[in-house]
Amino acid sequence: MDEQLSLFDHSPEPTQKQQKLEMSRDQFIHWKETIASHQQATRDNHPQQATLFDTGVNQFDPQGIDPFALRQYATRFYDLPHMRLSEEGDPCIYFLLDNASHLILYIGETVHSNQRWRGGHHVQEYLAKYVQLTRKYELEVLPALAFEWGAPEETRLRQKMELALIKKWKAPFNKENRAQWGHPFGE
Repeated sequence: MDEQLSLFDHSPEPTQKQQKLEMSRDQFIHWKETIASHQQATRDNHPQQATLFDTGVNQFDPQGIDPFALRQYATRFYDLPHMRLSEEGDPCIYFLLDNASHLILYIGETVHSNQRWRGGHHVQEYLAKYVQLTRKYELEVLPALAFEWGAPEETRLRQKMELALIKKWKAPFNKENRAQWGHPFGE
């Protein structure tokens, strides 16, 4: 009976949630180094090349994309006057990077680049927590967004490309990689 009751929250404040444990400085550094090592090995083992999907349509091959070779923008890129995007933005595959640790943190796709980041993207919260922990431990952090423009407007094809890149790079903020890297900056 006691074991069964222990399944329920009997805290004096039912709305009080148990706080997530924060990584120590050494754990955080190790976590980042492990991911960076995997991504560098991926880069070394999969040379970037300019090949095309065999779709009969002129589309880029996600396996040939090197996120660090793409032009990078501030995370509030949509406020920059020199951005030449339509009001809603353009179709793209995008990468959230930490240039200081040479990490690809997140990979996403959208048909409207400006709308996707202007609103409340859940990854903005992950990034804020990541930056906060990085600064707490007095480590360097240089977040940026990189875009592969010209992604197809067709949602399924864009999502197929996104998933191929997520599987290849194993970006830690993508839910598909939580089993491997954990979810330390999530909800």
